[in-house]
Amino acid sequence: MQVEEHMEIEEMTRRAKRGDNHAQCALGSYYMDEGDYKSALNWYKKSAKQGNAQAKNGAAEAYRLLDKPKKAEKWYKLAIKDHNTAAKYNLGILYIQSGSREAGLTLIEEALEDNYPLAFHTYGDLLYEEEHIAGAREYYLKAAELGEVDAWNSLGMLERNEGNPEQSIIYYKKAYDHQDLQASYHIGSLLIEAGYTNEAIPWLKEAVKHGHPEAKQALMDASEDSHEQEKPESSNPLEDYNLGSLYEKQGRMREALEHYTLAANAGHVGAQFTIASLLEEENQPKEAIKWYTLAAEQGNVDAQYNLASLLGEQGDTNGAFEWFGQAARKGDSMAQYNYAIMLQQIGQIEEALDMYKAAARQGLEVSQRFLEKNGVEW
Repeated sequence: MQVEEHMEIEEMTRRAKRGDNHAQCALGSYYMDEGDYKSALNWYKKSAKQGNAQAKNGAAEAYRLLDKPKKAEKWYKLAIKDHNTAAKYNLGILYIQSGSREAGLTLIEEALEDNYPLAFHTYGDLLYEEEHIAGAREYYLKAAELGEVDAWNSLGMLERNEGNPEQSIIYYKKAYDHQDLQASYHIGSLLIEAGYTNEAIPWLKEAVKHGHPEAKQALMDASEDSHEQEKPESSNPLEDYNLGSLYEKQGRMREALEHYTLAANAGHVGAQFTIASLLEEENQPKEAIKWYTLAAEQGNVDAQYNLASLLGEQGDTNGAFEWFGQAARKGDSMAQYNYAIMLQQIGQIEEALDMYKAAARQGLEVSQRFLEKNGVEW
């Protein structure tokens, strides 16, 4: 334990001994993390006596880990009476594990109604066990959106098993981005399966650093293979785009641009947009315009809007007018507002008002204020 942490625990203990309800509950959580369930139970129960529902759920968890399911059930029910959603979920899991599946599912479904992230993840697992793939995917995505990081791993696993390696990498990368650093092993292994051994090595090194049990052997095998084979060229724009994204995340911009360019030249609109954005950030407007145009011509609304803005900055009013118009007609509210201004400037008042109104209906405040100032309803 570091000195700072030790001092924090000492202070928390002093406050807990003085009867501080929140400190008692926090101390219970600390001992749970340390694996000292008896000490955790002691502090949770002190806090629970003061009415802390979270502490009641914590006491139930401690009893469960001490293999006392009946006492765990009692404390879960006490927490549920105080509207603790985590306790509903935990008791549901306890019931399922003890063979009372129907009662357990009822509680998990109640936790779903409360938007409890773990409930969505578990429900996804149950659907996946029943080979209801679409349903499992839906519940995993909802869990991930609600902040359940491990749901990204479940999505990665699902897509890998369904034969969608590119999508699997995207989901594992989401887990990695949310600080699940061991997801780097799955990214590395997927890249190896796709034939990208050199690209896999940095991810496997990351996995080794964070203690993934299978990463060390996989890294040794990959390092050996990387000396025996040339780096394969991708014929798949999506693979190149994903690799570019992985390299960008690692700060390896030369390799990122190499793969983005391969994908962009093959017509991948996301890669074209990404290259244009990077070039615009580097103050290379002419090159950025070239790539934005390619993406805009494929119908990418963001590219159309950015292209219009950049052309306007470069003095190409006609080009800005054209592309703001195209993005506006596809429903981009900011494009509608800018297009309205340009229409107003050339005297097309009715058309301009239509665009101001369209943007206002989408909630664009600047357009709403303009219409209100001019006494126009939308």
